[in-house]
Amino acid sequence: MIKDDIHLMVEIPDEINIMRPLNPPIGVAAIPPMPDGIRKTGSGINELDTDPGRMKVYDVDDVMDYLETLKYGTYIKIYHDCEDRAFWGMAHARHRFPGLPIGVASGEAVEGPIADLPDKRHAVIVLWYQGEREIEPVFWDPLPEHQGTVEFRNVRSIIAFPIGRGPYTPRPLGGFTPLNNQALIFDERRIIYRKSDVLSYLNNEMYESGDHRCAEDHTTPYTLSLRRMWRHYDAALWAFVHVRRAFVGGPIGVAIRDPTPGEASDTSIILWHKKDESKEGNDLGYAYWDPIRKEEMAGFKPKIIFV
Repeated sequence: MIKDDIHLMVEIPDEINIMRPLNPPIGVAAIPPMPDGIRKTGSGINELDTDPGRMKVYDVDDVMDYLETLKYGTYIKIYHDCEDRAFWGMAHARHRFPGLPIGVASGEAVEGPIADLPDKRHAVIVLWYQGEREIEPVFWDPLPEHQGTVEFRNVRSIIAFPIGRGPYTPRPLGGFTPLNNQALIFDERRIIYRKSDVLSYLNNEMYESGDHRCAEDHTTPYTLSLRRMWRHYDAALWAFVHVRRAFVGGPIGVAIRDPTPGEASDTSIILWHKKDESKEGNDLGYAYWDPIRKEEMAGFKPKIIFV
């Protein structure tokens, strides 16, 4: 039990103290119904932009060497589990290697400690590298006890960057129907934080400061052409993984819409929050936050959400 400063006693899982949140939680809840026109799903993909102006294939050994240096945080069932750590690696790899084709895949472990459990569901990183004729996928597991390339089967979903269409669809994305007006939900049980605390963290870019609870070196020697490969959706992914670590288990996701003329960003953070924090209960609403303008967004209509 954690007592918050509005004197409501809320059932908060003790295990999150392993990665103690930046600010105290105020409740727990399931993610409520999605925005209008969006339905929940547990499977699907987004489309990968293979245009050479937005995708750059790097030496896969260099990328994997970098992934091995990252600190993936403590495993906490549901609240900070395999997909949280895979997204952490994905975001940092995109930051270090702009334009890198990389994703998070959910499916079943074939080897390693997860494969020995009754529930073999797992999430890992998928990397694309240059094969003899086309780019090929390889699965890479952040799990400390089994870190490295792995066999992976029964893939249910892939969230891949850079986001976009074509000009061709690499393996294994071709076997899926792309997400459309859907929210890919990894875990529904979430821990609720004050909206003002989360927005303060985002608006002040605390994830870019020296004490933002991430030990990795974020310095990347970009050329101008590489800077163009760091897109608005990268800014959203970067903020997403850090806020999910600072506010462990929070109901925070990434929302993507169709390109909108005149808008700086077509990708936002979606944050679920209590509508009235002075009252008991968990009647949740949601807000969108623009990672480019660093402000809440009104009228954002997403096509894809992952959380």
